[in-house]
Amino acid sequence: MAKIGIGTREILAREHRNLKRFARLLLILIMALPLAYWGPLLWKDGSVKGRWEFIADSDVRPADCWGVPYLLQGCQIKFADRPGGRLSNLNYLTTATDWMGVKPDLVRNTEGNYSSSIGVTGEGIVKRSGALALLLAIGFLIEQIILRIHWNRVLSLEPVDDTASPQSNETTILSRDRRDHL
Repeated sequence: MAKIGIGTREILAREHRNLKRFARLLLILIMALPLAYWGPLLWKDGSVKGRWEFIADSDVRPADCWGVPYLLQGCQIKFADRPGGRLSNLNYLTTATDWMGVKPDLVRNTEGNYSSSIGVTGEGIVKRSGALALLLAIGFLIEQIILRIHWNRVLSLEPVDDTASPQSNETTILSRDRRDHL
């Protein structure tokens, strides 16, 4: 690898810092999507002001899930409220569990929000929060890998600093006073 000039390295380091800021902003914007999709139900389930009541007259279908069980799994629970007959669904993102095919009980709080019996428990809320934290950790890992690859690529393509003056092989001639002093 060629010698790197100090000025060139400083410029590349400054550009890389700017790229890191941009990558972090992009990660925050990307993480806004899962938070907007799964976050409101998680917030409602975790901050209930009233009591949860079981709804006996609802037709709940088994959970339809995608992803890797016990690692990261997105689940959708569809239900039909019998008195109203309208079809609704609940979307969950969870980790450290497998909800595929589970048919939970439907619950409603005093404010009229629906949820499932497995989603409102303390364990369910922790697993659902952990899934969002896992997504964030995966995002940080991907960001660091991409930035490391970019930095190594920038250093390999860096131009050689040829502005330094070549050293002379000639002997320096000293005056008689300087020679006597040495």
